[in-house]
Amino acid sequence: MSVGSGEFYIGSTNSPVARWKRYQDEIKSMRPRSIRCVTKYIFQNGGIKNFNFIILEDFPCESSEELHTRESQWIDRLSPSLNEKKPRQIVVN
Repeated sequence: MSVGSGEFYIGSTNSPVARWKRYQDEIKSMRPRSIRCVTKYIFQNGGIKNFNFIILEDFPCESSEELHTRESQWIDRLSPSLNEKKPRQIVVN
């Protein structure tokens, strides 16, 4: 979540610490490795220091599919501004 702006992104991971570190490393290197909306937004808005990483739920799951289904439910519920798509969906330009 962006401190002060209310902009946020919902993602899922089996390793929250590793995911947060990946965001920090991408932004610190000043070379985001992807064109994901959330990475660009962090990069363009003062870097990782202006953002909080909040765990919404510790969800025990048996598979990636189950994890992504749960992530989609959170996206539907909260309508995050920085999610371009739901998990495993392809964006067609």
